[in-house]
Amino acid sequence: MTEHTALPWYVHPDYKASIMASKGQVATALRRFTFNPTKLIPEDEWQANARFIVTACNCHADLLEALKWAIDWADGLVEVFGPQPAWVPKAQQAIRKAEETQ
Repeated sequence: MTEHTALPWYVHPDYKASIMASKGQVATALRRFTFNPTKLIPEDEWQANARFIVTACNCHADLLEALKWAIDWADGLVEVFGPQPAWVPKAQQAIRKAEETQ
């Protein structure tokens, strides 16, 4: 599988649906059209999507690391406080999902 363009990414200041990487390299560019060529995605939504993608991608590794730390912390408390908290299996599932799609 091909690796994605190196992070961090940012939204181009002039072309607000172009997602850029370091050294001005284009990571990807969003398009306003849908499968219906007569319907365009509104420009503000289109640009918000680009910002959302950039934020999610740039935070991905940090969020995974923090979640893994929280699981380890919770596992360490089981001996003192009893059963594993209910959120731990959900967090483990989220980690597996995130790592299998990278």
